[in-house]
Amino acid sequence: MDDKTKRIITIIVAIFLLITAVSIVGFILKQLIPLAILVIAGYIVYRLVAKKGKHY
Repeated sequence: MDDKTKRIITIIVAIFLLITAVSIVGFILKQLIPLAILVIAGYIVYRLVAKKGKHY
């Protein structure tokens, strides 16, 4: 194989790996965003309840 063929194969493999990585990250974000929203909402509720619970 000459240098041009190796370069084309390398570019194709790099594009394939990039697409795979982006799809995996997208899948992880789809799973984690609802969980993160619930955690943030729970923390806000906790802070509101904890602030009202203090009697100084």
